[in-house]
Order: sequence, then C-alpha cells, then structure tokens
Amino acid sequence: MLHGFLLLFMTGCSSDKEVIARHPPVQLRLLTRREYTSTLYDLLALQSDTPTSCSTDSDCIIASQSCIDQQCISDTCATYTFTWDGDSSAEVLVSGDFNGWATTLEEGGWKLNTGAGIQYLKAELSNGSHEYAFIVNGSQESTQETTTSCSNDGRYTYDPAALFPTESQPKHYFFDNNASKGLVSTTHIDKYIEAAHNLTKDAPISTFVSCDITSQDCISSWIDDFGTHTFRRPLSTAEKDRYQDIFSSATNEEQGVRDVALSLLTSPHFLYKKEIGVQGDEGIHTLDSYEIATAMSYFLWGSTPDTELLEAAHNDTLQSADIRREQALRMLELGKGKMHFSNILAQWLGTTNLRSIDKNAFAYYNFTPQTAIGFDQEQQSLIQNLVFAQDGSYNDLFLSNQSYLNNITASIYDITSVYGPTIQETALPSLRSAGVLSMGAFLSSHAHSDQSSPIKRGVAIRERILCQKLGEPPPNAGMAPEVDFNSSTQERFAQHTADPACASCHQYIDPIGLAMERFDGIGQYREEENGVSINPTGDLVDVEGLGTGTSNSFVTLPQLSTIIVESDQGAKCFVKQMYRFAFGGLETQEEEINIDEFVVQFESQSRNIQSLLVDIVASQTFITRELR
Repeated sequence: MLHGFLLLFMTGCSSDKEVIARHPPVQLRLLTRREYTSTLYDLLALQSDTPTSCSTDSDCIIASQSCIDQQCISDTCATYTFTWDGDSSAEVLVSGDFNGWATTLEEGGWKLNTGAGIQYLKAELSNGSHEYAFIVNGSQESTQETTTSCSNDGRYTYDPAALFPTESQPKHYFFDNNASKGLVSTTHIDKYIEAAHNLTKDAPISTFVSCDITSQDCISSWIDDFGTHTFRRPLSTAEKDRYQDIFSSATNEEQGVRDVALSLLTSPHFLYKKEIGVQGDEGIHTLDSYEIATAMSYFLWGSTPDTELLEAAHNDTLQSADIRREQALRMLELGKGKMHFSNILAQWLGTTNLRSIDKNAFAYYNFTPQTAIGFDQEQQSLIQNLVFAQDGSYNDLFLSNQSYLNNITASIYDITSVYGPTIQETALPSLRSAGVLSMGAFLSSHAHSDQSSPIKRGVAIRERILCQKLGEPPPNAGMAPEVDFNSSTQERFAQHTADPACASCHQYIDPIGLAMERFDGIGQYREEENGVSINPTGDLVDVEGLGTGTSNSFVTLPQLSTIIVESDQGAKCFVKQMYRFAFGGLETQEEEINIDEFVVQFESQSRNIQSLLVDIVASQTFITRELR
C-alpha cells in the first residue's frame, strides 16, 4: 500500500520542464522516528494530563507531576520521585549508586525538599536497577531498590519507534528529517505494522475513544474526529465508509475500534506529511491549509497539529501570513515547542545522543550515566531559557556566562557551590563563558571515548556553525592517534595532521581544535596534560569563507565565541540551518536568495531567534513548492 501510494504520487507529479528551483520541492515527508513517537503520544494522549495551575510542586501530584511554567505536568519517564514521610524537621539525604553513595551534602548527597506534608526529591536516573538509602540526621536507613526503563531521551516509558531503521543523512545535513531519504523499505513497513499492532492490541480502549462504542453515532463521530487528527486533514466520504466497514466487520465493538485504529495508523496518509499543494502559475504549488498546518506543527513542535491549528485550517485562515504568525507565536509559548526547539539545536550542534554516550572509565573515572543526563539537562535548560524565557538572540547562544547545572555537572566544571540533582542557574568561570561551545554536551560529544578530539571539534565549528564545506579526507587518512601518557593530545594530533596531503583541510581545522585542548574529552578544564603544557593560542582563519585569507586569533573559548558572533557567516549559517530543518533538505543554489532574505530580517531584528522561526512560518516561501 505504501509503495502504491508513492507510485501514484510520483506519476501524478512528474514534469519534463527544467526548473529553476527557487522554491522548496513538492514532496512527501516520512515521519521520523522522533516525530512518529511524539505524534502518537499527542494523538492518543498516552502520557498527558488536563493541566492544572500551580505555583510549586506541592500543588501537583508530587509522585508523578512537577510544576512547570505554572502548570502541573507529568514527569518524564526518567524522573524518579524519592519520598520520605517521617519527622518533617529531620534532615534527609538520598545516598545511592547514582551519586557514589555520598552520605553528606558536601560529598554529593541529595537533600530532600519539604512539600505537601512530606519530604521529597525529583531526579532523573539512568536506565537500569538502582539501590539507594535515606540518610536521616546522619544515620543510614535500610537499602531500597528502583528500576528505570525509558526511551533513549528519557522522556517515554514506551518508544514505539525504537526499532525503526535509523534515518540517513546526506553530508552537511545534520537533522533527522531529510525528506529526500524518506522512502520506505520492507523493513520500514514491517516495523510500522508491528508498532501499530502492539499499540492497538494492548492499549486500553479509552486510549482511542471516550464515548459509548455500542452507539453508531459514537463510532461515526469517532471515525470522523480520530481520522481527521490522524491524517491531519478531514476524511473523504469514501474513507469514512471504508473505516466504518472495517469496524462493522469486526467480531465485536472493541475489536472494531482496534481494527480501525490499526488501519489508520498504518496508512501512508498518517506516515507521510504531504507537501503537494495546488498548482498555480508557472508551475508553482501553494500548499492547502491542512498541509500548512502540518508543516507548521512539525517545524515548531515536531508533532501533529492540535485542535486549534486544525480549526484554523478548516477555516482556511492559514493562507494569511498574519494568522500564521499569530499561531506560530502561540505554539512557541507551549512547553512542547520549547522542548522541540532544544532538540533541533542539539541536532545542529551534534549533541543529541548524550544519554547513550560512551566514555572510557579509566580515562574519565568521574563520567557516569548521571553525568550524561546532567549534560543533557544543562543543554535543554540553557537553550530553553536563553531562547524563550529571555527571548534571546543568536549572540546569546555563544556569549552566555550562565548555565544550568546540578552537583554532578558542576563538579566537572570545578564549581563547588551547587548541591543535589536539581538543575540550578549557575554563573560560569570567565574561561568557560562561551555559551553552547563550553557545554559539557558539546565538548564531550565532539571527542573520543578515551581522549579529546581537536579534529572533531574543529570540523564541528567549520561545518555546523559556519556552514563551510571541507573536503573528504584522503583514503589513507589515519585514525585517532593512540593515547600516549608521555605526550599531550595536542602534540599527538599536531604530528598526526602534519602530512602535506592533509594540509588543505587541516589548515582550517587544527588552529581551532588544537586551541580547544584546554578542555578534555568530557569538558573538564586543564592547563596541562601528562605534564605537558597546553598552548591555548588559536586562529579562526577565513571565518567569512574558506580561501579569503583572513586571520582571527584567540586564546580562550569566549574569544572564539566572540569571533563567531561578530562574523556575518555565523549568523547566516544559523539561518541556513533553520531553513534546512524547516524544509527537510539542503538548499539549492537558487534557494540561497530565500536564505539571504531571511538573513536580512534576522539582522534587522537583532538576531532574535523566536522572530526568525516566526518569520520563516509567515513567509510566502513556507507555503509554496515546485516540482523538480
């Protein structure tokens, strides 16, 4: 069925004309694993509350909710709530395998808070079994156990897309939503059917329908409503009849609901986001309102349109740039918009796989799964606070001297004023005041398991942050040099890349990466390695374009960040990356005109990030496509 759908699409949308590709392409965009999971959770409300207002956690169900943005929100799967209902005046700490069995606050014990008549503490725990004990007024109570089993990002108990094939990415495209790679294999089809079958087979019937399923009016209404939300557009009369027939053919009403849900969730109309539109003058296609609603929701939320957005599509108001702007502002105010955008930036920075990152225990004895969780929490909190709470700019991403740490990540940064697992806004030392570049997430992701990597860091700056394309390494390029306890990483990599055959690329990589060596493979600051002094002098040559012959020297990470934000290329690259994510692919040469227009707007609005996202949605480019 999926292949037939694609064949129909391709047959109906062919063109023999040579096209100057100024507009994004007409296309079908397969849901990514991330989008698939988020869509199901939103569509089926598998993990949701009717939000209630709050001022503290005590106003919520402490065992399972937290007060976030003045609303009681369900905790993520990885969040465990420790509760102790003894003497409220006692000092109670948590000591366990996750914090090295620390028994005092100074050693790293986690102190409980008081609320709703009990003492409690919320902390994200890594997957697996954990042992812990309460320390009450200095005395340890009996050991207890808990087990955490969550999706890789710590959000969900069940990830229906966990076994889907990994998305492929063309070179220089750093996001998971590349539209040109969204064709399905038989493996895809099998996994889609398996995931939908497992869900519809096991979930309570109330997951799908809340009315009396013995009533024909209930079923007709449910097919109409659930079908509209699943396909992100109204069902045709023929489709309604088909799903009614599926329901009627089942052995009983409950099985009928499950059969209809299974059919909807394995349909290409659910699995693909359609960007075809209506053809107008000169072969330009304008998206219909439901296609616009879908494009908006997956760009700003990474998930399906909500009822308000679908109603706007029904009223055909999304053709208006002003209405799209209003809706975009509303969408960015919601928690899922903030969380989604922090994920987009993590993809851009190359820091999405933090929670499964592997570090050599001998080289980095103090890096544990809890460190990885803390780094992930830091980057999410930093991005969300800079971009949304502070309505910040591109420059703020690189110049911030504040971050969000718990006691574990603070110890990596050699900060001793932070206690417990709760993320706290923390002032950074001057040598680390470089925004996202100084995050443990960035420094540990662009490193090896047993050592830092000047090459990975230099390449990340060039390709991800400046959008500069480096050549392919020669076939005989060596691997990372082996660890040598008699020399520094800086010395070993300098020797490793001295070959003249490598110089054409490494002249742009090494002066950046080698100068970042004062941060080791997990982001700890150091001035020497193995007794060898580390030279912090670097040069971001040709920042505005390779081969331009310019020089910008620096000796600290904040100085490197300043060079980036003072350049034109840094901001232009950021706009280009957001454009790529919005339309699911690398731009054509002709599309550079669109990007240049967004850059002008971006600069005129002091590089405000939310304004850029809204401007993209409100643009005519966002709702037009063309055949290629």
